[in-house]
Amino acid sequence: MRLRDKTAFITGSTRGIGREIAAVFAREGATVGIHGRQEADVAAVVDDIRASGGSAFGVAADLADPEAPDAVHTQLSRLCGGIDLLINNAGMSISESYGSVTRATFDAQLHVNFVSAFRLTQLLTPQMAARGRGAIVNISTCGTVQAHHNKIVYDSVKGALEAFTRSLAVELAASGIRANAIRPGAIANSPEYETDTPANNARRNIIPMKRMGTNREIAEVVLFLCLPEAGYVTGQIFDVDGGRGVSLPILNPVGII
Repeated sequence: MRLRDKTAFITGSTRGIGREIAAVFAREGATVGIHGRQEADVAAVVDDIRASGGSAFGVAADLADPEAPDAVHTQLSRLCGGIDLLINNAGMSISESYGSVTRATFDAQLHVNFVSAFRLTQLLTPQMAARGRGAIVNISTCGTVQAHHNKIVYDSVKGALEAFTRSLAVELAASGIRANAIRPGAIANSPEYETDTPANNARRNIIPMKRMGTNREIAEVVLFLCLPEAGYVTGQIFDVDGGRGVSLPILNPVGII
């Protein structure tokens, strides 16, 4: 159990990649803080982890609310005192053309994808620094280097998250805190992506490995970045995408990826 005696907090961990990260961390002995917007969803994941022999607690909050990070910090102080590992995974992606972006949709994506990560990190790292250790992993998107169709706000604010990761790594290195980020590629995070459809075949065909990734594959990379074995790794953005990011682009129908 490589995370024994560690406490991790994972935003957006009631489904998808975040939930898998929580399961992997619990498997490795960490006490896992589960976060989501709905209390019932949070409680369900906490119950699942406990039923499997793990240790978990839950915090419900809507990170689109500018006040949410401070409220989350207050709850974490009460529930666990402090954390060792912070995974900023929560994300919101709204499909809309550049001209149709509204202040409301812009602000919501800005807060969920970037501002909440910035503020939570700001609030939680002093205790890490006091202990002289800690690890932060931010979950970005391949859209920061290969733009998604109609995802201009999402891709832009995830780009800010990557810049934050690099600056944070420099700021916190002397305190023993490392910060890295991951750009997941196409991930089969729901059963519909496993079906043999023209859209799914198009997704697979532009990936050199000819398949989509899994939530578990992302979670295992996140785990590595939180282990002592990655103790000299900080400020890096890792593409976990089956080779797509380093291959020449292949024309595909607009909207497939």
